[in-house]
Amino acid sequence: MKFIHTFWSKPLLNNKFNKIETLLPITINQYAYSAECIHNLNHKIVLFADEIGAELLSCIPYDEVIIVPNLENESVHFAAQLKFYALEHSDLGDCIIDGDLFIRSNKVLPILNKPVDCIYSFFEPTVYTLPDLHKAKCYYDLVQTMNKIPYEKPYVLPVTLSDVQWMNTSLIKINSQSLKDEYIRQYYHHKKLLDQFEFTAWPDIIIEQRFLTLLVNSKNYTSSPIVEGFAIDPKANQVALDLGFTHLGSGKVVYNDWVKKLFSESNIILFDKTVKHIKKMWKNIIKYLSLESVVTAKTARQI
Repeated sequence: MKFIHTFWSKPLLNNKFNKIETLLPITINQYAYSAECIHNLNHKIVLFADEIGAELLSCIPYDEVIIVPNLENESVHFAAQLKFYALEHSDLGDCIIDGDLFIRSNKVLPILNKPVDCIYSFFEPTVYTLPDLHKAKCYYDLVQTMNKIPYEKPYVLPVTLSDVQWMNTSLIKINSQSLKDEYIRQYYHHKKLLDQFEFTAWPDIIIEQRFLTLLVNSKNYTSSPIVEGFAIDPKANQVALDLGFTHLGSGKVVYNDWVKKLFSESNIILFDKTVKHIKKMWKNIIKYLSLESVVTAKTARQI
């Protein structure tokens, strides 16, 4: 089993997540520390990225970097497509993790070796229960659009506000070839159907997380979370802490300070290298944004 990061620069450079000046250093720091955690477990970690993404993360000593082609004209609303590309082009049983997920203890490894079809991070409440009413309204509008499209049965039922839990896929490890093949097929099928619409929300979170839950449950695949319970449950959070398993799921500066502290304590040489790299990359990004040109790998390397 090897671990996999995926990173596509276009959503970041297009301010998909807003405040790029804050998120660029946070993103690089988080990916670097996440990879450092995997190396501390004596496991390999591979990066799947576009050319610019690979350049932005070039300070990180990945065991292998795979450049994903033909992403220039893809919609930023489907950022998870790199995760599915990696899933399609990796070995069965490899573990794909988000860049803001940190496995700081080998206590997680026995769970990852469970003989089940699918392993994921934890259950989380549906996004429609978020206190941010504007965000909830965006997702509600998205749901209404999705339900107008004739999906394939029995895999996809109408998405409703009654959905109460999804598998969080900040970590995903699939051990069943049939589940893997169907999950990939369904993602691209629904991406193609939804590509014609404009969204104020992010359809990937529904395709990626809810549809995996539906596939597993409708076909009676076996599954296991790393952490039992909901992400917002204090008991589940304590279990995660005891396991050394942390998913930030946010670009808040306070989390970045926590990451930098642990990262510097773990590997001060790599941490210092990352700090210098971030400053260099930020100069390049400022140049790119001011020119409003199409960024290339060569541009990203220049100062």
